[in-house]
Amino acid sequence: KSDYDRAILDYGFAIEVNPQLSEAFYGRGEAYANKKDYDHAIEDYDQAIKRNPKYLEAFNSRGNVYFNKGQYGRAIQDYNAAMKINGQSAEAFYRRGLAKQNRGDTAGGNADIDKARQLQPGIGQ
Repeated sequence: KSDYDRAILDYGFAIEVNPQLSEAFYGRGEAYANKKDYDHAIEDYDQAIKRNPKYLEAFNSRGNVYFNKGQYGRAIQDYNAAMKINGQSAEAFYRRGLAKQNRGDTAGGNADIDKARQLQPGIGQ
């Protein structure tokens, strides 16, 4: 088994022990995302966010999965939600910029990427 498969099993056990543990759903979602099992990743990010509606990393990660699936509109929604939690999230600005560019909004995308680089020089390089 891969390390990701092992992590999925371990997080699953943690969820059985404590079904309210948002971090376990997030961690298992990360493992699924790394395996490119995007649908299961989204389900776990959904559960993490349901248990912790201010889970910045879960919004960013779910946005990244939607981005990887080519669902840029949904990705942008998640990056927007992340920015409402933390308006200084360089990752959210950067990834939203890429999503906007992929939807044809070059100017909007460039503006977001510029903002991300102000917040965290070198991001995306």
